[in-house]
Amino acid sequence: MQGHLIIADIYGDTRFLTTSEHEQANGIIGDLLNAVIAPVQAPFSVSGIEGDAVFMYCTMPERMSGQTVLESVELLYCAFASSLETMTLNTTCSCNACVNIASLGLKIVMHCGEFAKTEIGGRETISGPDVILTHRLLKNTIRETTGIDDYMLVTQQCVDDLDIAPMVAGWTDHTEEYEHVGEVKGYVSSLAEIWAFVRQQNENKVL
Repeated sequence: MQGHLIIADIYGDTRFLTTSEHEQANGIIGDLLNAVIAPVQAPFSVSGIEGDAVFMYCTMPERMSGQTVLESVELLYCAFASSLETMTLNTTCSCNACVNIASLGLKIVMHCGEFAKTEIGGRETISGPDVILTHRLLKNTIRETTGIDDYMLVTQQCVDDLDIAPMVAGWTDHTEEYEHVGEVKGYVSSLAEIWAFVRQQNENKVL
């Protein structure tokens, strides 16, 4: 099966969880993961929750444009950012968990490739070399080399398959190299900038 593989991963959570009240901190991470999952709709499917990350896949129907797919993934971050801002602004609690909410962020990796569906323990799961590569792409040098904290990485395979080269023309070129895989080329965008644009649009609609 051919499709798009997406991981939305909360970062900063290890320090957040180890320096905060356990129950409160886990509740916050859970609420943020729920915020990411809430906008997910066909043709996207949630494959599973992997600790602090949501793993999804998409088999693209012919009627859906590549631009729509890309924007749908970007909206996952907007849901996360909106939830994070609401928590930060509305909390009156002085516990470490609530005080440190703003230290959390989200990174998204999107890759295109082949995968197989299997059922394990009554649950559907997907597997294959491209699934492994998608997970490995979370370990990268993007923050160090670009200075972008909340980012989206779209591999060249995705760009070609979705035919979205004009949309990523202004993004930052980025290449990672992995053992047994070699170079993986892609493009990086700042999700914080996308959220700022969407939020401004929403504010203008209210006015």
